[in-house]
Amino acid sequence: MGPGAGATGDATRGEILDAALKAFAEAGFGAMSVRGLTRQLGASHNPVHHHFGSKQDLWRMALRSPASSRRNPLARAGALIISTKNTLCSVA
Repeated sequence: MGPGAGATGDATRGEILDAALKAFAEAGFGAMSVRGLTRQLGASHNPVHHHFGSKQDLWRMALRSPASSRRNPLARAGALIISTKNTLCSVA
């Protein structure tokens, strides 16, 4: 997997989003790591930063992805609440 132009770049972006959505749902925002995600995908962390910029931007895009809208809205709401709590605790 690697960033590229056109369909290849779109496929890479989609693959990252799908894996990220699953990882965020399973671990929550605070526990999910970009390096762990890319290790699971068998790639470096560079494509994530290339396509999304940061973990926070990846989180936002994963929630807005078409795959996210097909999932149970209550599960997404629960993941958001847990993530927000973890984020606030880490800032405090």
